[in-house]
Amino acid sequence: MSDQATYLDEILAAKRSELASGRPGNLSLAQIDAELAGAPDPLDLWAALATGPKPRAIAEFKRRSPSEGLLRDQADPRHIATLYVDGGASAISVLTDRHFDGSFEDLRAVRAAVSVPILCKDFILSREQIVTARREGADAILLIAAALEPPLLRDLLNFAYDIGLQVLAEAHSDHEIERAMAAGAKIIGFNARDLHTFEVDLDRVIRHRPDVPKSFLFVGESGIQTRKDVSRLRAAGVDGVLIGSTLMKAEDPGAKLAELMAV
Repeated sequence: MSDQATYLDEILAAKRSELASGRPGNLSLAQIDAELAGAPDPLDLWAALATGPKPRAIAEFKRRSPSEGLLRDQADPRHIATLYVDGGASAISVLTDRHFDGSFEDLRAVRAAVSVPILCKDFILSREQIVTARREGADAILLIAAALEPPLLRDLLNFAYDIGLQVLAEAHSDHEIERAMAAGAKIIGFNARDLHTFEVDLDRVIRHRPDVPKSFLFVGESGIQTRKDVSRLRAAGVDGVLIGSTLMKAEDPGAKLAELMAV
């Protein structure tokens, strides 16, 4: 196992420990209803990605990357989210995991600043995390196929749908694509980053595009740095692109997004 694969395992182990030390699991329907009573109605991520010229952009707010460290000093989520929307973002992804210096405070700030769908990007392993994401203003969540056994992946997908959230199911192989679709995922994200080597290869996204029928949405994730990268993914027929580090490191994240998407 590589050092980076071990890092992923460490994140998942830390998340399980964090969940075990938190509130009890198995929330009742009454508890769920009470927690979500004041939550805003979710926006439609599917429509945001399916409408208009392809690919649509999911711009990501994240403070830190495991491969690059701190991406932007004193990043203001409200300001950057506004720049993203001005630059053409159809949706915004927000890292809430502490390994990325993320928090739900960042997600709440983005929710208060923009009216596009928000994807809560975390290592989600439980229903309780999904309730929290919905309560804090997320419209969709990320579920990582590699981190979840098939029965749990299916359970979390269905639970998210039940409380009004959409799901971006992330895959890194043809096997994980099949698992995600079999579990009920409708939006498939394919990560160009190899979990075992941590190397990024956009060709992996392009090769796997035919594995996902056109009745699903297909999003390319990671390693998108240039307009040429976006152009290649567009030619391959992807519906959306998720861009994070490249934007967070730019002097003007919104202008950088507009530049990348001008294909």
